[in-house]
Amino acid sequence: MDKSDLAAGLLARAFASGEPMVHASKMRHHLADIAGRRRIGLLRSLSTGTVQDNVALMECALLWERAMLAARMPVGEQGMAILLLERGHEVMASADPAAAALAALRTSVLA
Repeated sequence: MDKSDLAAGLLARAFASGEPMVHASKMRHHLADIAGRRRIGLLRSLSTGTVQDNVALMECALLWERAMLAARMPVGEQGMAILLLERGHEVMASADPAAAALAALRTSVLA
């Protein structure tokens, strides 16, 4: 799966409930569903999650931030959440949020 496809699918799934912010633990479950794995260490501290999991999450977050769809936000002492930005709300309001997110991601990424 292409990184932009993963990021678009994760954004659409994670924000489907209409909440403007998704905490790390929920994001981890959504990513595990998409990846088809039962357990995934994403969004835990770098010392407890696998390096591969942490890289996948940070790459999704960086793609969202570059496209102005969502941004990382610290919560608590060591927690993290993803906050949907204005453009992200527009994407989520579209008829096909995953396709709209993918289009936004692909037009914002350097070739």
